[in-house]
Amino acid sequence: MKLDQETVAKHQFWFLLGGYFLLWLVAVMWMKFTYPDEIAGLKKKYDEAANSVKTAQSSGPVNTATFLPPWEKEAKSFSDHKSVIWAHAWNYQSGMYDWPAEWIKKYNGLTDPQVPISADDRAEYRDKLYPNQINNLRTYAPKWLNPVEFKGGFDNVFNPKKDWKETPTREEIWLAQEDFWVKRELLVVVYDAMARQALMQPVAIDEKAEPMPKGVEARYRYRNKNWEITLHIRKNDKGQPVIGGDSTIKNIHPSRHPQPLTSAKGRGIWFNVAQDSVHTLFEVRGEPVVWNETKKFSEENYPDPLSGIKWDKEWVKEHPIVVSQGFDQTNCPIRRINAIELAKQDSRTFIWPLQPNHILAALDALPEDEEKNAASAAGGPGMPPGAGSPGGGPPGGSMPSSSGAPMMMMMGGPTGMTGTASAGNKTPNNEIERNRYLQPADQDKKINPPSRHLPLALQLIVEQTHINDVLLALANSRLRFQITQVEFTHAKDYVPQSEDEKNQKDGTDTASPRVFMAGMPGASMAGGPTPEQMRMQMEMQMRMQQGGQQQAAQMQQIQMQRQMQMQRQMQQGMMPQRMMTPLPGSGGMAGPSGPPAYLSAPGGIRRGGNFPVSTIDAKQSETNSFDDNLVELTIYGIATLYRAPDAPPTAEQSSLSGTSAPQSGHQQPSASPTSPAAPPATAPATPSPAPTTPSANSTPPPETKQADKPADQPKAPPPPPPAGNKKS
Repeated sequence: MKLDQETVAKHQFWFLLGGYFLLWLVAVMWMKFTYPDEIAGLKKKYDEAANSVKTAQSSGPVNTATFLPPWEKEAKSFSDHKSVIWAHAWNYQSGMYDWPAEWIKKYNGLTDPQVPISADDRAEYRDKLYPNQINNLRTYAPKWLNPVEFKGGFDNVFNPKKDWKETPTREEIWLAQEDFWVKRELLVVVYDAMARQALMQPVAIDEKAEPMPKGVEARYRYRNKNWEITLHIRKNDKGQPVIGGDSTIKNIHPSRHPQPLTSAKGRGIWFNVAQDSVHTLFEVRGEPVVWNETKKFSEENYPDPLSGIKWDKEWVKEHPIVVSQGFDQTNCPIRRINAIELAKQDSRTFIWPLQPNHILAALDALPEDEEKNAASAAGGPGMPPGAGSPGGGPPGGSMPSSSGAPMMMMMGGPTGMTGTASAGNKTPNNEIERNRYLQPADQDKKINPPSRHLPLALQLIVEQTHINDVLLALANSRLRFQITQVEFTHAKDYVPQSEDEKNQKDGTDTASPRVFMAGMPGASMAGGPTPEQMRMQMEMQMRMQQGGQQQAAQMQQIQMQRQMQMQRQMQQGMMPQRMMTPLPGSGGMAGPSGPPAYLSAPGGIRRGGNFPVSTIDAKQSETNSFDDNLVELTIYGIATLYRAPDAPPTAEQSSLSGTSAPQSGHQQPSASPTSPAAPPATAPATPSPAPTTPSANSTPPPETKQADKPADQPKAPPPPPPAGNKKS
């Protein structure tokens, strides 16, 4: 064979294979003669390990005295750490679960569904307590969320339980409260998303790059996602500090589109200013500002100082100034809430049938109800197991969008959606849907899980640049929300509601424009701030320029401390004078008919409301043009709802089991991560068995609704706490 270039190219595979084998052989021989001792040592270790395995297999069973203790120690360590994580999760979420004040005291917080509730109290819940919660939320939620609209009114979006046919059972009360808690928390999320966008973060100014203008006593700069304002504080003829006309406003909107300085009703845009307990505002009015352009506030200084605000730098160090933007219907990041739906699955989880809470269903259950539940859990003809849903609608039903294009809303949708109601697994007295959780079938018949997973969906009309802000608020909410699917389409046909429509549907006051002033960034409508929330808010508000910013960081920290204090006061309904509105939705709580004064819309008669000198006519027509940046956003996700951690066993239970325990009763375990409550030694007991089915010779009971049970039960050892389920 002729060895030339053509032959090598034709048989290059075989040449390369031979060369590779030769190199491999050289490498093996080199290792064998270079490292003989190392190879012998490794071979010896392998032989010893192989011999030990053979010896262990032939030596008989494992010695439990030496084998089990290490594993038991690891199991205890895992269980203790699980209790710590559980306590953290519960502490973060517990503020969301509030009961009417009358029951909190009477039933010691009511964190356990197995606590007996008398028939009279259950009737009172149907006739008074539940309607009071809804009426209170209906009154105050639209005011807090102004100018956000509720499509079709509050009741159409919130969809409260209205037709109570019978006295509710404990299961129905817990399910109704869960619906109320979760939907209300979603309104809190909407508020939080808007408040975070309204809040303007302080920005340090480089004095070398931007020297202080002549005659300016102090200078402050604030920024949010829409605007950057620089306030020049000057003195007027009376020697009082006022906002200088040469203060500037800069358009920094992410979409890079021009922004008007004229809002609804021909007014300018408003900025809220707070210092300690003083809350006031100022207006900026003028021609539209193109992106990245900076404009002066006006040609002249503001005539009067903002009442109660002190601009002295030394004072501001200890009493920081909080600035936020006021939103109206023309510039609000969230324009409308279209729908809030529970037990709604996305396309990925739709194949998994929803499950009931069997522990709740077993409370006061009758034999025939248990048989019906078993049949419902198995699924009806032609539908998957547990295919029923609270919202009705066949699988694959759609949520109609404002633009006419269907938005996929699994398992049907709210009132007005396409599809007909499907038969589900409903409670016997008042037909509340039970199938709502994503979990393995019959899981809670074996154990009482620390949490349950509730799928839900939320549809909003938002400005597209704020989609991520809404998702961030959901992810950081107390619902432990896992976002599973997001859809959005252009909202072409969105038309803002008129004031008459809002007043008719929500019953709110239309005496002044609806403006979201965000006087308390991060304040929630129910429940107090948790350490985790405080930490997130502090991180959010301290994203300032690094390096040489110690003074600004100090001011921001003081600012956050004061905001936290305000939140705690609001939780207790103790805000002074201008902040006397109670938390919306607090059961049985009454309050003044109007929103807090600092949240109301600005007006000329308001003390502290300053009007800049402007070349724009104050009577100019309102700006209500179509916004082509609006999208219809549908978010699917799974909320993780925790129950209260298991309490330690009582002394009576411990004596029955031969162990000792502190006299803790049904008190909640310590929230301290270092000393979590240990889980009970025994497995969670199942609820008391239902009455046995009568024999063939006995007279069958009449077919009636579930009977009310008295609260006084025969004295017996109390059931173990693990059977309680706080979240349901």
